[in-house]
Formats: sequence, structure tokens, C-alpha cells
Amino acid sequence: MNTTLLFVELLIIGLEGWIWIFLFTSPLFPIKNYPNMLLIFKDWELVIIAIFLALTYVLGVIIDRIADWRVRPLEKKHRADIITDNTTPISVMRFSLGTQNDFLNQQLDYTRSRLRIMRASILNIIAITIALCFYLWKTYSFASTNYMMLTFGIVILAGTIVVYLSHRTLVSLIKAHLNLIQNMYEYQNKPIIKKSKRNKKTLKDSRTL
Repeated sequence: MNTTLLFVELLIIGLEGWIWIFLFTSPLFPIKNYPNMLLIFKDWELVIIAIFLALTYVLGVIIDRIADWRVRPLEKKHRADIITDNTTPISVMRFSLGTQNDFLNQQLDYTRSRLRIMRASILNIIAITIALCFYLWKTYSFASTNYMMLTFGIVILAGTIVVYLSHRTLVSLIKAHLNLIQNMYEYQNKPIIKKSKRNKKTLKDSRTL
């Protein structure tokens, strides 16, 4: 995979992660005077940005690995339905296709990148929904219990809808990615299969003679 593309997608995942981390931690560790706090970091902006990007990248890697572990059964299910060659690992098939066609390798990287972002975003959206409810509960003074439950209900409903749509998108991306691998792997290996059959037939004919 293109290194820049991988770096960017992990940054996106990490930035999503910072949202729910902020929503969880800000009520627990409130900062009453942000301007004075920012003065502490004056003239250290570049160092702080570098540290923030590094931490964001690490957070993105962690979330990506968790998302991969959670989504792996779904990918295996659709692999069994789409990929006809059950003996060759997907990673080997992708490497084989990528080494033969650079444009196809870029296309596979692109579809895989969108898939990685989407599967991690589902986890982040769930965490953001929970964290937002926690943030509102700790920081907002509700007029009544009914109003509080209504607010939480709207937040949870919105989060559920987004997660549902994201899951449908993820399934579509998984199928598209696997279908591309299957079709191109089958296409690129057809000449080899035909040649192998032709050689076997020639050998059989020569033995008959």
C-alpha cells in the first residue's frame, strides 16, 4: 500500500478517536480558562503539532487493529461466498495481482483504504454516541428527566442510523473489494490454466503416438 495513503487514513481514524476521547475526558478534567492554558504552549506550536500527529497516528493504528479484529468474521463470511479459491490467502492473491499490474494495485489500495476507514469509523461513531451522552449528562443541566431522556434518545437514534448506514456501506465495500480480487485473479490466471491444459493434452497425445 502507498505509504502516504496509509498514513493519511490512520490519521483520519485517529482524529475520529480524539473526538470521543475529548467528550469522555473533558467533563472529568474540566479546564475553566482555556486562554491562559494556551499561553503555556506559546512558541511551542510546531513541537505540539508533531507530538499530536504522532499520538493521532498511534491512536489510529490501535483503533484500526481493533476494528480489523471485529470485522474479520464479516470479511470471512463474504470471502466464502465470493472467492472460489479457498486455498490461497487474500493477501497472497492481492500481492500477486499488484505485482502484475500497477494500476490494479492502486485500485486495490484505494478500495482497501476506504474499507479500513469505514470499519474503524463504525467503532468511532459508536464511541462518539456513548461519549456524547456522557458529556451531556455531566455538563448540561436538564430541565426534567423526560427532557434528558428525550435528548439521549435523539442522540442514540442519530448514532444508530449513522452506524447502520456505515455498516451497509462497509458490507458493500467488502463485496466490491473481494469481487475485484476474484474477477481479476480469475482473469489473469485464465491463460495459465488454458496453457496448462493444452500442455497436458499435448503430452497425452505424444504418449499415444
